[in-house]
Amino acid sequence: MNREVLDTEPFKEFADKNLVLFQADFTRNPPPSGQIAQQDQQLLEQVAKAGGPITSYPTFIILDSQRGSQRIVGWMPGDQFLNGISTAIGLPASH
Repeated sequence: MNREVLDTEPFKEFADKNLVLFQADFTRNPPPSGQIAQQDQQLLEQVAKAGGPITSYPTFIILDSQRGSQRIVGWMPGDQFLNGISTAIGLPASH
């Protein structure tokens, strides 16, 4: 996903103008205990409240303070991904 979408110039330009990015890297099998596991669990609970539980990886959640949250789940080709995010934040899907 990074190479095919997130690290591309079109996405970087779009993100610079329209998004505040936050990346949380969760494994499918989180550590069983400890501070990291506790922090991961707290963040997952906050994400679930905002957009629903994470059911696949990668998961991209678009949070919008004006309209609530929208979710884009899974890998998509670059243009589709940009169009999906544009639509989620109320911009024309012409990127």
